[in-house]
Amino acid sequence: MILLIDEMSLKAYTISLFLLCFFVAPKQTFGQIDQGKAGSELLQNNSFGIRSFNLESVVETNFLRDSSHTFLLVDESEDGSPIWDIIEAFHFEYDHLGNEVGKVLRENVNGVWSNRTRWETFYGYDYEITEIDELEWTSERSEWEKKNKKVFTYNVQNNLLEELLLLRENNSWVRSEKRKLSYTEGSLISKETVYSWDSSNENWEAVERLMFTYNNDRLIETQVLQFWDDSLETWVNESSRTFEYNQDNKVIGSMRSLWDVELESWINTTSLSIAYDDKGQMASTEEQVVGSEDAEYTHSEEALYNADGNLNQIIQKRWDETEEEWDSYKKELNFWSVHMNGNLDQYTADINCYFANPYLQGLPWHCDGLKSDQLYTIEVFDTWGRAFHKAVFKGSDTFRINSEIPPGFYTVVLRGGLDVHTEKVFIRN
Repeated sequence: MILLIDEMSLKAYTISLFLLCFFVAPKQTFGQIDQGKAGSELLQNNSFGIRSFNLESVVETNFLRDSSHTFLLVDESEDGSPIWDIIEAFHFEYDHLGNEVGKVLRENVNGVWSNRTRWETFYGYDYEITEIDELEWTSERSEWEKKNKKVFTYNVQNNLLEELLLLRENNSWVRSEKRKLSYTEGSLISKETVYSWDSSNENWEAVERLMFTYNNDRLIETQVLQFWDDSLETWVNESSRTFEYNQDNKVIGSMRSLWDVELESWINTTSLSIAYDDKGQMASTEEQVVGSEDAEYTHSEEALYNADGNLNQIIQKRWDETEEEWDSYKKELNFWSVHMNGNLDQYTADINCYFANPYLQGLPWHCDGLKSDQLYTIEVFDTWGRAFHKAVFKGSDTFRINSEIPPGFYTVVLRGGLDVHTEKVFIRN
């Protein structure tokens, strides 16, 4: 099972909680190259939680994220407790193996929820990600419209070689950007280069690249960002990061530097420290400006876990110079569900759906056993596999099939988060 670092979560190369898998032996890196943040974009991608295996019942149990909600601090109550305002939410969809196949971003404006962006992920025979499509919601037509897609190419070792970004323009796909990766003999990424498509000259032009070095434990030691200078026809240093690890090979710090052209040397700018709890889970990060006389902090994050050990909350904080303390301003709240593979007869979930029969167009349907805060997709197919209806509804709501459905046998498929329910029905008029 391959976990792809996706477009939303990797808008930048940032140092954040749960980057161990990225530092130890990276085999996939995506996103606009930028080392200037210490935010939580990468953490948003972590859809996998605690995993266990029951040998007696031959069942593998994984925790997967159902949804992730983002809040902004807007005020404080009279007793000083924070008042949070929810601004957006991600809802995740998985296949029967637990691979993420869909993700929907919805935004909340003045209490009204609306769709914004959807990502659809496709896999190859070895469950490697072959394509990710990004779609935008069009309120005029009430449907998803393709915006761009990324196509991935691998070598025989299943290491990613190229990521090609295509934009949707005038009902056709147009080349925009590509990333090419090079590897060491030990299958560690040595270089990632970004190219931009020049449509006038019909060729690819180099833009920027990341260079990696590793220590004896196969952990990233340095990463250097360079940009291509056309006038000099050479690569020019821009920024770099060095990493520090503890005896357990967990990253505990990082130093970001900028290249000084006149001095022809690196100038340290910010340092990041990472703390762990007694279970070895990342607990917090702090970023500090280097070289200032007084301690000048810029950003901090705190991680909270639920009883199962899965990441529950990420609280982002700013430094209050007056009070000399961290102030929370943003948090992300995750909801998890159990996904099991193997002998699942004893774990079969009960989802029962009800509708009036004889059926009149527009009458409500209701299903028991659905999660109240989960978005579900309902599809209706005839015996030939032709689609008659498709809609999205919330698990706590009833839903209506407004399409005209002639009498006969149909297959109704419900999908949402980790729930998949298929039922054959006979509709009479």
